[in-house]
Amino acid sequence: MNTPTTVPFVLALALWSCVFAPPLYWAEAIHAHVIDAETGAPVEGAVVVADWKLYGGGIGHGGHRDSLLVEETTTDANGDFTFGKWGPKKRPAYAVLDTAPWLVIFKTGYQHRFLPNSADSNESVRRSDWNGRNIELKRFVGTPEQRVDALRTVLSLSELQPLMLGEIVKEGRLYRRVAPAFFDHVQGLATERREAHQ
Repeated sequence: MNTPTTVPFVLALALWSCVFAPPLYWAEAIHAHVIDAETGAPVEGAVVVADWKLYGGGIGHGGHRDSLLVEETTTDANGDFTFGKWGPKKRPAYAVLDTAPWLVIFKTGYQHRFLPNSADSNESVRRSDWNGRNIELKRFVGTPEQRVDALRTVLSLSELQPLMLGEIVKEGRLYRRVAPAFFDHVQGLATERREAHQ
């Protein structure tokens, strides 16, 4: 049960987190190694999205909305990927980075991985918990319907990055009959993003 002081305390805490959040952010480089969970072999060509997602909006209606920065890359023949350091970038008003950066990793035939930092941070220099680590990808095992559901999740996490959209489109060779409208939608998004970057 709420006491008369609970609501003001919660509101004050939310205001404090925005007021005392750093005005500028920097990020350290991220380098990690993606491997097959069963064989330990490097996974080449996995798409990796790094999303410095912002949290804002206040108590009761807050959430993750915009991103300070989103980048993507692919793993090389050794399963390695790298995102360079960046900054400074100005923090938008009434928004903070909490568990960012988020990493989303996906490769055709594998289950995706969603890897946020494990704890909130109010630091101006952002680091990934996954820097310098081996990241295992498991082969997908399941029904076509389960696969399409998983692909919908990947799409929702991808921030519509072109390489990730292209990787999802590849799955249409196996699962298009289950959800033709979904794959048409992703193909349309991929075409739009490709044309926007030309």
